[in-house]
Amino acid sequence: MPVSAARCIACGRPQDGKIPYPLPRSDLFAGLDVGLCRHCGMGAVLSAIDPDRLHQYYVRDYAHLTDRHERLAPAAYFASREAMFKPQRSLSQLRLAAKHLPDPPRRILDLGAGFGTTLYLAKEFWAEAALLAVEPDSAMAPYLQHIGAEVVQSPGQVEAQSVDLVIASHVLEHYQAAEVAEVLQELRRLLAPGGIVVAEVPNSDFVAYPQIAGHSHEPHLLFFSPAAFSALFTKAGFSIRFASTVGSLRSRGPLLDLVEKVRRRIAGRSEYGPHRSAIRLVASVSR
Repeated sequence: MPVSAARCIACGRPQDGKIPYPLPRSDLFAGLDVGLCRHCGMGAVLSAIDPDRLHQYYVRDYAHLTDRHERLAPAAYFASREAMFKPQRSLSQLRLAAKHLPDPPRRILDLGAGFGTTLYLAKEFWAEAALLAVEPDSAMAPYLQHIGAEVVQSPGQVEAQSVDLVIASHVLEHYQAAEVAEVLQELRRLLAPGGIVVAEVPNSDFVAYPQIAGHSHEPHLLFFSPAAFSALFTKAGFSIRFASTVGSLRSRGPLLDLVEKVRRRIAGRSEYGPHRSAIRLVASVSR
């Protein structure tokens, strides 16, 4: 019997499973439950959280949980890749975008831009592109201004069909279930003809890999499987041009890497270890 009348936001079927929120680290997440869809692997926090309270959490608590309160000045941050936040991930996403864009992008938008690492590195690919950052955290403004990015608070502030490349890297999992469909519709609205979205989220399929519930996922509110992530974009009117999982295991050589992946698969575990892979896709607008 379904544990909730709520339907899966990805495939539309009734949620038919539930687990306590995995290892909460703050009072805001303690006591929450995650509803699961055993058909597509999608998970979502069942209770709505007050938006103002959630915003304050990100401004105050989350900064300390992730050590984002201890940061370099903008000039020092962008002085070397070693100082930046996960530049290799940004570069990998930008290379993928370059393969799928028919022309150099005139305008690039980063949803949840943070420090602006991806936008800064995008200039190595497309020096003439205008940079646009959606970033509600005012503490990030000096970094984004340092690289010449225009900053807005939400996608709704961006004019329709004005962006050629949208990067949504590890941000969609922070939206509530009732919000994410609207966010995807906004991204669809602002894409120019021929434009693409490059999106990435953690691979958090609690149905296929129950052991990853033994790790803290705070502050994620949505939990994606590869099938669910693609289905969510398709439901929003996108065409999927590329979808894959990417791993973060350090290579020990082709043979040992293959043996480890096979061993994990036989054991019914993620090939990349607990919560150490991500889902990455490229989507364009179905017109």
